[in-house]
Amino acid sequence: RLPDGWMRTIGDRGYPDPFRPIYLDGSGGEHSSDPRLRRCGFAWVQYQPTTGEVWGQYGALEGPQTVPRSEVRALHSALAALYAPGPHHEALAGLPEWAVDIHTDNKWVFDKTSAILAGHRPSSLHGDLWLPTIDMLLNPRFKIRIFKVKAHITEHDPPQDPAHTQGN
Repeated sequence: RLPDGWMRTIGDRGYPDPFRPIYLDGSGGEHSSDPRLRRCGFAWVQYQPTTGEVWGQYGALEGPQTVPRSEVRALHSALAALYAPGPHHEALAGLPEWAVDIHTDNKWVFDKTSAILAGHRPSSLHGDLWLPTIDMLLNPRFKIRIFKVKAHITEHDPPQDPAHTQGN
């Protein structure tokens, strides 16, 4: 069992590339059919389709073990990495406000983030994660854009950009 708050970085870079989309995901929870997944985890990932390079972070959820909370934690972790000092900020020196695209398969996170970006301050469960996340979403250094992607594509679903399916 991993301790609450445990997190690991994957790939050769410990920071997000602001020029590539970020994909979020959370999983687990008390209603999981697999007992090993009753604890929740979260992740954010980016990848370079031409080289197959993947980087991001994943970890064990702290606090209540719910999928919505793990999805918010993935957003929080991605934004914290984006705003942390590093070479990715040097690449943006002198550029105007840069838009960073974030993709989630979670409708609740998508709806709340969209409302926050539109200037609303909705109250919420998991305020301990949302409050610092709101500050990062509204930080003028990056313009955050949120997109909803489908979680599990079947042959009956409308086509989705394969990059979104792979990222998710």
